[in-house]
Amino acid sequence: MANRNILLVGEAEVKENSTIEANVAPKILNLIISDIQKNELRKIIGKVNYDGLLASILEKKDNGTPLTDRDNDLIEDYIKPYLIAATVVQFIVMNNYKLTNKGVLKMSDDQATGVESGDLEYLKGYYLLKEITAKKNLIEFLNEEAEHACSTDLNTSDLGGLYLVDKNNYSHNTGRYKYS
Repeated sequence: MANRNILLVGEAEVKENSTIEANVAPKILNLIISDIQKNELRKIIGKVNYDGLLASILEKKDNGTPLTDRDNDLIEDYIKPYLIAATVVQFIVMNNYKLTNKGVLKMSDDQATGVESGDLEYLKGYYLLKEITAKKNLIEFLNEEAEHACSTDLNTSDLGGLYLVDKNNYSHNTGRYKYS
């Protein structure tokens, strides 16, 4: 895949669909989204699906080719909810601590009150549950899609050297036990 950074959900959409405030700098959200997309989403949906989606998006951007209904549904109904929830989980920690040349600093605003670490963990757990649910929905969608892609028209004339035994007409004797 070309080395173009394509985000499947934008920072503005994350802000609109979560409790992250509009005044949050886009830089941190874009970094989080990119990291989750490349390191988590790619594993969940597989490299082929991931690269195919990005190629389809590039094709749409460059040539105006519309996304397939399947790709659009996958992105809108499953990928975006997952990316938004996962971004919030990561943002909770990353927003409170900054890596600077003076070390790791806990950030606070003069007009806001700090959150205790227990409350922060509770909040993170809440959004982690939302992320897990969105991830589960995404995986279920992909699994159902894979099940429907399997052929139900099996050709039983060639079983690759296997044969079936009619259990009603088969006896097996071993030692003093007889199985019928």
